[in-house]
Amino acid sequence: MPSAQSTIARPQIRQWSWALAGQAAQVLGQAGSFLLIAKALPVSDMGFFIAATSLTSILSPFTGMGAANLLIKYVARNRTAFASLWANLIGTTLVSGCVLCLAAIPACWLFFSGAVPFYAIVLLVVADLMLWRWLYLVGLTLQGLGEIKRKSQMEILVVCVRLIAAMLLFALPKSQHQVWSWLLIYFGAALLAAGSCLAWSLRRWGRPSNLRLPALAELKEGLWFVASPSTQTINNDADKLLLARLASLSAAGIYGAAYRVISASFLPVQALLTLTYPRFFRHGGRGLRQSTRFAIRWLPLGLGYSIAVGILLSASAPLIVRILGPGYAQTATVIRQLSVLPMMKTFQYFLADALTGADYQTLRVGLQGTVALINVVLNLLWIPRLGWEGAVWATLLCDGGLALLLMAAVLVLRNRTGQGPRAIDSAVALR
Repeated sequence: MPSAQSTIARPQIRQWSWALAGQAAQVLGQAGSFLLIAKALPVSDMGFFIAATSLTSILSPFTGMGAANLLIKYVARNRTAFASLWANLIGTTLVSGCVLCLAAIPACWLFFSGAVPFYAIVLLVVADLMLWRWLYLVGLTLQGLGEIKRKSQMEILVVCVRLIAAMLLFALPKSQHQVWSWLLIYFGAALLAAGSCLAWSLRRWGRPSNLRLPALAELKEGLWFVASPSTQTINNDADKLLLARLASLSAAGIYGAAYRVISASFLPVQALLTLTYPRFFRHGGRGLRQSTRFAIRWLPLGLGYSIAVGILLSASAPLIVRILGPGYAQTATVIRQLSVLPMMKTFQYFLADALTGADYQTLRVGLQGTVALINVVLNLLWIPRLGWEGAVWATLLCDGGLALLLMAAVLVLRNRTGQGPRAIDSAVALR
């Protein structure tokens, strides 16, 4: 007969396998989509698209105002709270998404000084801040319920939709290979995917009789969960935005292409983080010492992969550039210089999740926000003089520094006390 330990381990292995399958599909699908778009669009148009999506990625965590993260946290500790949290997620997403779009559209139009038609800006902002974001929030809901298989299936479907959209762009006549035509296709794909997901989710979890907005205590706690990915995204994507503004759209395209390759290589580690994230809250309920032990249990696996993929990226950089085309010749150098980034990110995310699980979210946000601010300042100083090389050095310095800061914070707090601060008592946990 199978042992109790093996009986417990099998569901975890299956869940991780599905999470890995979802992330593997994203690696392949994103790589295919990226290559098709890069081949179809001029480097400057690609630079605009990368820079514009960098701006929306900084703002997108504010859609939902952390309601999905609160759902994961409280459902992990009290599953009966789901109905109220689901109603909160729908109402908050609708209101915050509309407000964000109204603010982001004129900001994006002014920032890029009429580089594309106004309607193209509208389509991009609505697609990123409302439509694609809704799919992401539903995925977080499935993650909070422990339905990793269903979440991965949805991710695979989304990747397929994006890939088909890129193939449609590539199939257009060359005269139509422009950023405005891509944004039309991009919006249509997002609308189709988000509409289908909305219908499915309402049928699955029900249509709330009253769409509710978060209470003040919930909003305050949710904002800390918003601030964490937002500061992390600023650290990741502000350089692409500033390259487009302070250098050129071509420089943003060269650097952005390399960063997309690095990000795609990190997705298997992201699969592991997807699986472990809700469990950090269970372990963290008993204090930081327990959540840190849980992080250390998984960290070697993530680091082993990150080191191996970094070596592979450095060695294969010329081949990647040959596939992208001659316009991206300098991308090989950027890939080699950023090949240590997956290792830095692995340290960051596991240690940061250990802090979050033990209710040290404010500390995590503070550290990430400080580093993000330093990153922006360094990019402002270095990009006008060094171009994309300045962005590379700012990224390496700030991501390495953040990993060290998170490690120091965990070590100091673990030695000081085995318990985290008392979690905010939110009414949703009792519903």
